[in-house]
Amino acid sequence: MPKAKQEKPDDGKPKHVKSAYFYFCEEHRKDLPAESTSVPQSSKILAQQWKALPEDEKKQYQERAEADSIRYKKEMAAYKGVPEKDPSAPKRPVTSFMIFSQEKRAQFKDENPDLNTMELGKLIGALWRVLPAEEKQHYLDVASENKRRYENESREYKERKGREKQAAKEAEDKQAAAAAAAAAAAANQQDAPEGEEAPEAVEEEGDS
Repeated sequence: MPKAKQEKPDDGKPKHVKSAYFYFCEEHRKDLPAESTSVPQSSKILAQQWKALPEDEKKQYQERAEADSIRYKKEMAAYKGVPEKDPSAPKRPVTSFMIFSQEKRAQFKDENPDLNTMELGKLIGALWRVLPAEEKQHYLDVASENKRRYENESREYKERKGREKQAAKEAEDKQAAAAAAAAAAAANQQDAPEGEEAPEAVEEEGDS
């Protein structure tokens, strides 16, 4: 049976996230005794050291891992061609059912502590379906108002982004024009002939 063709490694793909334990091992592996050079031995020792490490000392490695996770997500988004989300962009409005769910979830969870997340979701969905029309209308009205708000904010957001883009383009054009003018001035100065010194006047001696 022919072997499956192995895919070539993608050099442009972002490196995987490093865990807090991985950072700890990178830092402490060099301090292991010489007789612990084998992978199984060193891994066992490092695992024991990590387990015994106080939580406040683990924090520095956990923070590095969190920062690396953020790095990885950004690089993967760029690698896949997914534009990074603008935090100032308007948030999409949720549906009337989601408003009902967000409002009632904590209450239903307290009343039904044995239900897991999936079961709780099914309960909320069943209660929504039998909710009286006059009570459901409240959530429909809130959702409708949120939709109008989102449309207004989206329009303002697009207009603002358009102005920012135009201003950036104008600034870029202005900078390019200034650079071109400076380059032309420098070229003209290099091409100009050097000035000749005026000959000194020679005084003629008068007849004696």
